[in-house]
Amino acid sequence: MALSDYKIQPGQITSKGVIAAPDKLTGTAAENKAVFDRLIREVVAAAVNGLVDGLTARTGAGEIGAAVSGLPGTDVQALLNSLKRYIDESVINAGAMVSFNDRNGRVLPQTGDYTADQITETGKHFITSAEREKWNMGNLESGSDEVGSYLKFPNGTMLEWGVVTVENVPAGGHKAGFVQFPVTFKSPPSITATAVADTAMGTNTTQIGSLTSRAVYIFVYNAISLERTVPIHWHAIGRWK
Repeated sequence: MALSDYKIQPGQITSKGVIAAPDKLTGTAAENKAVFDRLIREVVAAAVNGLVDGLTARTGAGEIGAAVSGLPGTDVQALLNSLKRYIDESVINAGAMVSFNDRNGRVLPQTGDYTADQITETGKHFITSAEREKWNMGNLESGSDEVGSYLKFPNGTMLEWGVVTVENVPAGGHKAGFVQFPVTFKSPPSITATAVADTAMGTNTTQIGSLTSRAVYIFVYNAISLERTVPIHWHAIGRWK
């Protein structure tokens, strides 16, 4: 059936609608209710379901009217056919669109299996994967927060660094400073820490405590007999991917 055959006609409303019922309904409750939805059940449902089936069928596009300037056809399917003919005749056959073949004769619309060194087309430069990776090294990502700074490399390497200040380190004792890395590593990184002495007397030594991909505790040991505040410079290297 054509889509136009699913139109609801005035006669169907006259014969199936409430207008066709007597002014006073004398049936049972169920019978009286059925009078009010008879038009939906017997006319509208069939028309709508048929329309949906027709539109979703393979031939549905041929039932929808349309017009495009410059293309012959009065429905969607005819216009699609015209567009395909235009592409076949005007683009592919004219040589404006090409495909590549590999050495086994398979058609590859996007690329062949030749290396960059095997392609010698004049006026174009083809790069190898190694060259591309080298050029991409310029695409570095960097940033910082109140804790420290980071630098991401395209190959997955990441550097992070900063300074954590440990206050009130007891005389002859130790205390830990906590560092939460600006960016989480893929796995626990390698880390170094250097304590800065505030006087020429005695030394401060450091030791790495609990280390995860997200944070680290750095312990500083105060070798003199005075309480002191110690800045610790830390550097971490690992991978972000």
